[in-house]
Amino acid sequence: MAVIVLALDGFDVDLLKLDEFGNTRDIYKEYHSSLLESTLPYLTPSAFVSMQTGKSVGKHGVSGFLKFDGKEAKPYTGSDIKDVTFYEILHAKGKRCFLFSMPYSYPPRIPGDIVFDWLSVGAANIHECVYPSTLLEVYPELVDYELFPDKANGVYEFMLTSKRMNENAIQVIKHAIASKRYDFYFFLIRHTDWIQHTLLKQIIDGEKRKEVNIAKEVFAKVDELIRYVVSNMHGNDSLLILSDHGFKVYNERFYINDWLKEQGYLVTSEKVTYSLEKTRYPFLWDEFSSNIKTAKAPALLSKLARENKTLASIASRLKPKIEDMLNTKFVVGQPIDIEKSQAFSVEDSTGAIYVNRNLSENERESIKKEIIAKIANIKEINVYDSAAIYGKNTPYSVADIYLESSRYWIRRGLEGTIFSNMYIAHHRRQGVLTLVGEAFSNAAKNARIMDIAPTILHIMDCPIPNDMEGRVLIEALSDRYAKRQIMYSDNRIRNVDEQKQDAGLSESEQEIIEERLRRLGYI
Repeated sequence: MAVIVLALDGFDVDLLKLDEFGNTRDIYKEYHSSLLESTLPYLTPSAFVSMQTGKSVGKHGVSGFLKFDGKEAKPYTGSDIKDVTFYEILHAKGKRCFLFSMPYSYPPRIPGDIVFDWLSVGAANIHECVYPSTLLEVYPELVDYELFPDKANGVYEFMLTSKRMNENAIQVIKHAIASKRYDFYFFLIRHTDWIQHTLLKQIIDGEKRKEVNIAKEVFAKVDELIRYVVSNMHGNDSLLILSDHGFKVYNERFYINDWLKEQGYLVTSEKVTYSLEKTRYPFLWDEFSSNIKTAKAPALLSKLARENKTLASIASRLKPKIEDMLNTKFVVGQPIDIEKSQAFSVEDSTGAIYVNRNLSENERESIKKEIIAKIANIKEINVYDSAAIYGKNTPYSVADIYLESSRYWIRRGLEGTIFSNMYIAHHRRQGVLTLVGEAFSNAAKNARIMDIAPTILHIMDCPIPNDMEGRVLIEALSDRYAKRQIMYSDNRIRNVDEQKQDAGLSESEQEIIEERLRRLGYI
């Protein structure tokens, strides 16, 4: 018996309306399918860490792409995940695992076989992207494996590179399945997310641009892969097809920090010297760029660009050319004075608000209640007190307030306007879950992504740590598995190499990952 997880990054149920996903649509209808609730915030790091650990954001603390320590924000790494993952338990129980593009799988927690993902390592050398390195001999297709289209310039080239990368990933996945070497397989297809970020509106609108045609070709290849995986299952295999969040086109935006400033909670500065701005303006900290001048873009120009998609597109193309010509870097926006501010948002896509941690507990609680009450009066924005969701004893990196909206894409902001009418394709909270194979007889009900880990452990007859918050999706299981006693354990599995696990990434590797996040619009 093998268990397979085929994860489609950002796959939304509405994609099933596309002709390119005909096989996937048929499988969704034929087997046991439902929506899958993501985390809050509904971002890839938070969701996949919850999937791996069976815990909420309030427990594992990965609250987006950037870890905020009160002063500066840096990308999370695999070393930030302190909880045991379900695949460590599988390995400890003698199950052989294959992990392809599992987020934050580096440093490795098991002896293999692992192909790292673009969030885990910044390395370009293929020998540093797999573990163990002998995996290149087993899967020669990996010689052409790429983590991210780092060198692609423009949307068309980005799509061409994504197409090539996707085809290579499919070759590896098919080879791994055909090998029958493993008890557990995890595969993540990343391009479903990247393409939607870039071209979802154009695809929905039926535009005939060459980059849209390439994007549809990639979708069709993913669709063929899904049919292949289902068709090549053996009698007692089980398959979970899932996505970490959904996607939609937002036609309006809400800028948190602009609102906070208007309400008197946030203070800006004319000096761009605060470490909070480092991920937005890394050149300000580059010791080799001391000869480059910096200039703040006029607020009016910034505001006009933000409220007009055409102007924004023109500005994004002209900005680097003008900077090179003038030997000047333009700082777009108003830097935050985090010492004087009472509250602020750090990361662009989390919808999160931090109340200044230097204030007294009573001050922080009072300010938080005020902000929640005021935002609750804004139509079609839901506001959540993280303490009410996750409890009070959350990791430092978890924000105090989270926002969610089906109308607005909620951004970090602070460039001169609270609302704008610029469209953008971005995440929504509901992903999808399709259950195929011997272990399943019904669709899951009210399934959350943190329920995946305990469900897999139960199906594979392994103990579930007592501190996992997710539940076994009993209602979806066939009698053989539903009637089996659920085993729990207090034991924590030690990582394979604790010293290596704590090593994390070098500063240069973190900078590479930051640049990837910037290219996708996350920071």
